[in-house]
Amino acid sequence: MFKDTEQKNLIKHFTLEIIDDIFKISAATFLVFALFELWRPGFAVNYLNMNMILGLVLASGMVSLIFKDNKYD
Repeated sequence: MFKDTEQKNLIKHFTLEIIDDIFKISAATFLVFALFELWRPGFAVNYLNMNMILGLVLASGMVSLIFKDNKYD
């Protein structure tokens, strides 16, 4: 079946794709909540901590950049 290195590369690629998707979704969520907050003050801040979403955006973005595969191969 798969060699050990092929399986590790497959798992690495799958994990990086999930982290990249988490970055995109959390960044879009943060921007939407920030816009709602400008439109109606207290809309998002009263129910959740925007700093946690921003931390998730920064962490997943940094991991995506550091371990990014070359997509032009």
